[in-house]
Parts: sequence; C-alpha cells; structure tokens
Amino acid sequence: MDICIAGGWLHDLGLVKGNRHHCFTGAELAREYLEGLGVDAEDIQQVVHCIEAHDGEVVAGTLEAKVVHDADTIDKMGPFGFIRHVWKISLVEDLDAERLVDTVAEHIAERKSKLYLETSIRIVGGFHRILESFLEDRETATKVVATVVDCASKGIPSEDTAQILLEDPTLEKDFRDTIICQTATCYLD
Repeated sequence: MDICIAGGWLHDLGLVKGNRHHCFTGAELAREYLEGLGVDAEDIQQVVHCIEAHDGEVVAGTLEAKVVHDADTIDKMGPFGFIRHVWKISLVEDLDAERLVDTVAEHIAERKSKLYLETSIRIVGGFHRILESFLEDRETATKVVATVVDCASKGIPSEDTAQILLEDPTLEKDFRDTIICQTATCYLD
C-alpha cells in the first residue's frame, strides 16, 4: 500500500521539467528525494518503477506499478478525465482546439488499451463510452476544449473548469452526469 501511495503522489514529479518522457525524469527526481529522506533502497526501487511505468513507456512489472499505471489511466478517462487531460496538455503544448481534441482522444484510447487490472477495465468502460459519444459531436467537443484551454490559461483549476462546463445546458446529460460521478468518485463505491 505504501509503495502505491508514494508512486501515486510522485508519478508526475517529472512534469516540473517538461512533459516529454517525464516518467524517467520523475523517477530520478523521486529517487534523489526518497534517498534524502532515508527510505529503504528496495522501497525506493519499487516506487521508482511505479513512476517509470505509470504512463506505459515501461511495462509495469509489479502489482504496485500496475495499480499506479491504471489509476493514472482512470484519471484520464471519461468526460472529467478528458477535461483534466486537455487542461494539462494545453499548458505544455501549443495546439489549436481541433488538434487538441484529436491528440487527447488518441492518447486516451491508447492508454485505455493498456490497462492491466480487470477492475480498472470495468471502471473505464462506462466512462469511455460516454466520452466516445461526446467526441462524435466535433463542434461541441471543440467548443468544450476551447473553454478548457481558456480556463487553463487563466489558472482556473480543472475541477473548477468542470463546474463551469456543468453549467452549459447544451452539453449532453450523460456527459454532465458522468463529470459529477467522476468528481465525486462514485465509481469507487
């Protein structure tokens, strides 16, 4: 449990140095940090593996790494995950709204295909169906992405951005209901 928690907290540490290959940068930063705290070398290696494997560039070889990987993937799924991922990517890459829709949708589909655990696959299934339906309406998807990009540029957190989008009556009810479910983590019940 401690390895999963540490991996979860530290998995995106490498983003402080950019998005590209941040799993490897983050692994080294975490190693230095944990060594400085006097953490056991074996525990450090397990946490480092969780960080290296969290985005699929390295195959997760332990249950803990699979849990961290799948948790990170679940975070990107469904409407709220899409919003969060667009928010993050818009801050590190210069893409217009149309290209951002494609980039994030492709990334999410790829991550979904690499889930390890049956529970993760079950959780993601319903969320992804709602997102796929949403993405079929290209005009609405582009409008949502433009709103998310605007909020991100103003420093409005993704959770608050989701609340702003919930006020848009033109968005499908399933899309809005799933955002509410995801932000309340009702799928963990």
